[in-house]
Order: sequence, then C-alpha cells, then structure tokens
Amino acid sequence: MFSGTIPALITPFEAGSKGAKIDFEALSALIEWHLDCGVNGFVVCGTTGESATLSIDEKLALFKHCVAVIRGRVPVIAGTGSNNTQASVDLTRSAKKIGVDGVLAVTPYYNKPTQPGLIQHFSAIADEGLPTIVYNIPGRSVIDISTDTFCALAEHKHITAVKEASGSAAKLLELAQRLGGKLDLLSGEDHMTYFVMAAGGTGVISASANAIPTAMVRITDAAEAGDFAAAREAQLAALPAIRALFIESNPSPVKAALAASKRIACEDLRLPLVPVSQASREVLLETVTVA
Repeated sequence: MFSGTIPALITPFEAGSKGAKIDFEALSALIEWHLDCGVNGFVVCGTTGESATLSIDEKLALFKHCVAVIRGRVPVIAGTGSNNTQASVDLTRSAKKIGVDGVLAVTPYYNKPTQPGLIQHFSAIADEGLPTIVYNIPGRSVIDISTDTFCALAEHKHITAVKEASGSAAKLLELAQRLGGKLDLLSGEDHMTYFVMAAGGTGVISASANAIPTAMVRITDAAEAGDFAAAREAQLAALPAIRALFIESNPSPVKAALAASKRIACEDLRLPLVPVSQASREVLLETVTVA
C-alpha cells in the first residue's frame, strides 16, 4: 500500500512569528512542488514536522489542511504516535475522522516498554482501523522492536507497514525474510534507501525529500522498476546531499536549505531545536541544491 518516496513534511512557520504560527501557504506550495517531482505520499506531523512541539489542535489543523490540498492524489499519513498509548489512540481516531489514509506510529520513547508492551501499544493504535505504519527508531526511542515482535504485529489486519531506522543491514535482511511480504518495508534512513529496496522493501519515508525530492524519487523509481544498478547510482549521487541534510539535528538543516532557496519564508524552529550553526550552514549550502 505504501511505496516509493514519501516525504516526511516539515512544518514551516511564518516569518517574524518566531515559530509561533504555521505557514499554511508555504506548506501548500511545498506539497504541490513535491507532487510535481513525483513523490508517492506524505507523512504529516512526523519527527521532521516537529511533532514533539506541536499542540493537538495544530496537528489536527495540519491533517485537515494536507487532506484538503492533496485531494486524494497520493496518500496522507498522519503522525499520531507518542509514548502515551491512549493519547495516540485518541489522535488516531481524530485523524481518521479527518480522512487521512494511514498513520505512522513511532516506538514509545523514554518509557522503555517491553516487547509485549510494544505489541499492545501498536495494536491499540491499529484497532482504530487505519492502515498503520510501525516506526522503529532505536536511536531516538532507545527501544529496538525485535523481529519476533514485528512478526506478531504483522498478524494485525490494520498494521500494514514498517518504517525501519535501526541502521542494521542484518536486521533489514532478517525482517524482509521473516515478514515474507506481509508488511511493506520502508526505509527510515535516507542513505539506506537502496539497501532497503534491494532487500525487498517498497520505499522510503524521507526527511531529505523535503529539499531533494527528485533525487530521492530517482532512487525509488529505479528500484521499483527492478533497475538496481540505476538505483545504486542514484543513491550514490544523492549521498553528499543526504549527509549535509543531517549535519545537525533534523529538521534544522532541511529548513535552512529550503529557506535559502526561498521555498519557505524562514528557517525558524521551535525550541529546543535551533537553526544550524554558521559552519554547518556553509557546508550545507555548498552541497545541497534545492531546485
């Protein structure tokens, strides 16, 4: 169901508001640009969208706006996960009423649940009836979802995909083998997109695609066509930009690149995130070209 290049959208803020007001006009323009570049869906209010510092009302407003702008042209995936199961369920229920096409649920961070707790957490979210992507990112959440847990979750009819960001090639191969196509396998790390798709994955949920959508689409289009030589070359060509776009904590570099190209009015973020340093900015702008 979920495949290709799926940007994890930033949340742009209005110039002069110091991150207080969402710039919906800029967001609409970004969406249309990305669609022109051939992306295959959007994640709204993920980590790249600064979900941790958005209020529930802001998240709902973003879901409504993106559903209205995209008009069914590609899937809209709402970031509804948190480390509070009931809050995640409530937000998923509200997102379903708005009309999103699926949800992305991150591994609960800080609480350090056991694997049985993870199964119950993700199952409770998926019980709301939307296609659910389980997001494994131990670098941020501390907990690594085991392959056994993924196999158990695959039995839930509404859990349809995995966003895998453990950084382990061995884990990728094991997941692909044991899941046997029961779940879509999506890369959660832009530099691993080629490897994930070569292992049998279906695409990437990408932070870098905010700034270099065409480069990311080249990787996934080639891999989906079975041309893994071209996919490898496209991945290699994109690597310098991908590295630069993660030179500091995401999404600070992405916002800096978009602001420098006038795709958004400013690079403001919400604390505790701050704009990139001058040294990082110089590297970033020398490396990344936003069309």
